[in-house]
Amino acid sequence: MADTISLDLRRRIVDAYRNGLTETYEATAEMFGVGVATVSRLLRRKRETGDVLPKKARRGPAAAGGPGVARGARARQSRRTVSGPDRCVAAAQRQSGEYRRNVESAGPDRLDA
Repeated sequence: MADTISLDLRRRIVDAYRNGLTETYEATAEMFGVGVATVSRLLRRKRETGDVLPKKARRGPAAAGGPGVARGARARQSRRTVSGPDRCVAAAQRQSGEYRRNVESAGPDRLDA
């Protein structure tokens, strides 16, 4: 995902198109160095809401690890946690790189044990 466009730039893009400085979405996009879809999205948002403020960040089940979470994130959440004295051993192994070598050589059947 690209960087967030500043509010000032959003408003300048919309004003340029609405005031006739540019005639097409393509010309507007080229003038400001953004994509045509960005221009279209900003003009639609201005038309529908009256402003070009970005949408609020999504909160909910996906952010908390629900069905919308990527597989990699879900896998990281489901890893076994190490507690007690084994925590120190695991931390030392991670620092030395030994942990990664042990996991890679263990194979799937040994990881479940």
